[in-house]
Amino acid sequence: MKKLMLLATTVLLMSFLNTAQAQTEIKVNPMGLLFGNIDMGIEFGLNDYFGIEARPHLDFSKFKVNSEEYRSNEIGTMVEGKYYTKPQAGLDRFYINAFGKFSTGNSKTINNSVTSEKVSHTKFTIGFGLGYKWVSTQNIVVEVGGGLGRAVINEWKNSDPAVDLSDFPILNLGSYAKLAVGYRF
Repeated sequence: MKKLMLLATTVLLMSFLNTAQAQTEIKVNPMGLLFGNIDMGIEFGLNDYFGIEARPHLDFSKFKVNSEEYRSNEIGTMVEGKYYTKPQAGLDRFYINAFGKFSTGNSKTINNSVTSEKVSHTKFTIGFGLGYKWVSTQNIVVEVGGGLGRAVINEWKNSDPAVDLSDFPILNLGSYAKLAVGYRF
């Protein structure tokens, strides 16, 4: 499933490369590796003011809740539509965006007990964000941004019937933070 989704995302991104009229940028979030995920992106310029970015991601982190240790596996993608308010070199400086973010995955305990708790989820969030992008004369791109949205699809299933995840309304929120470094073609 993960390989199929990555292949489909790659084919989709390559087809956009052939039709892009303005700049194209490839970016990576180096901070993601510190938190156990791979987060890359490619942005296609429609003109100097509008860009569309697709960001597939993989998450393979470990975390603790009380004394239980969990391993998380997640795959997803995010699409941003960006409007740059006053670009100087096209698709740069301050922007506002609308985004859609899809993710699916699971977490399970990795202790030595016989019973293993498992939580799986599927989530689709839409929202808005802000950001700023710097482009050097050598076409090196540095971008920071963030956004907040609401989950329109938010399905959680767990193996422990004593815990009802619908009791936690914070799970209906979706957010992202980005620090990306890349190159403009």
